[in-house]
Amino acid sequence: MSYDAIFTLCGVVAELIVAAVIWYEWEGGRLDLFLTDADQLADDRNAIYKAYCGLPQSDLRIRSERFKLLLDADTEGTILNPCHKNIRLLSRVGSRLPRVWWLRRTPLDWHIPVLMWVILAPYIEERRKEAGPSYADNFLRYALKSTGRLLKQKRDTWIIRDPDRARNQNVTITRPYLVNIKKDLEKSLKSKG
Repeated sequence: MSYDAIFTLCGVVAELIVAAVIWYEWEGGRLDLFLTDADQLADDRNAIYKAYCGLPQSDLRIRSERFKLLLDADTEGTILNPCHKNIRLLSRVGSRLPRVWWLRRTPLDWHIPVLMWVILAPYIEERRKEAGPSYADNFLRYALKSTGRLLKQKRDTWIIRDPDRARNQNVTITRPYLVNIKKDLEKSLKSKG
């Protein structure tokens, strides 16, 4: 091999290394954007949790259906607007999940997309039927990946904590229910409308 070929090969390898570093920094930037967005809308989510936990205690699916009826009747947008903002936020975060597996872990360990799916599943499914299957698609992908991460934890319950501490009507999500959520999300993502 000639010196020119070796020099050219070294240049190509150096360019690939530079490209890899730039890509890695870009992925890190996506993670930084997640961390910036993660705290947004916390007050809106608390309003959603408060309304959801305040519904009559029942099976989670029934409670979520009741929450959808609450949204349908919300002509002022008191709860509906925070729900739409959170759907958009989680869709945006879901579209920016880092592709590098060790950077991806941080956003997937965040339980919010799963809790929001538990609460909003009937509403989102209805909107997907009306608007098409691409509605909230990135949110669903994000919730699915987060559900998988939660199922890897060595625990059997997760709690939606009632912000109204005087009422203290927390909602418990069990492992079998979480397994069903994962199946529902997979089915919804495969649906073409």
